[in-house]
Amino acid sequence: MNGFGKLFIIISFLSYCFGDELLPNQMNKADYCRGCKKIVKAIQKYSDDPSYDSFNIDKACNRKYFEVEDQSSKLEKSCHHIMENYYDELQNILEDINTAKFTSKLCNEITMACMGLNLPEENSTIPSIQEEDAYIEEQMRKHADRLKVVKPSKEL
Repeated sequence: MNGFGKLFIIISFLSYCFGDELLPNQMNKADYCRGCKKIVKAIQKYSDDPSYDSFNIDKACNRKYFEVEDQSSKLEKSCHHIMENYYDELQNILEDINTAKFTSKLCNEITMACMGLNLPEENSTIPSIQEEDAYIEEQMRKHADRLKVVKPSKEL
């Protein structure tokens, strides 16, 4: 195994062992990811406020910027955790605040809150295999007159 392979294994092992230190206390990764996405919305809501000041972006952790159903202490804890640990990085991406890149950068690249997660409620539009098969069959029947059948080539 080359040097890079060994280094990758060591880094992977250390991140596995100490990865929970990146999370707020008593919070699992899925909740932290959901919280991060809600915090993005709070930051965006704060940016629309007349009192907005990018230097004091941590004011977005005020519950008045959270959605009514999201006003929990866990979300507040996540918000303060992000502001305390990633304030400088957050300042660097504020130019993308109203784009999809902002959520991706904050929740995937910077905090790694959502890195490696596949949350089922976010992928509710993805059809099951049976639904895909039924859709393909339906489309083949619907467009049968335009389908071309490939004939196997003859071996010479």
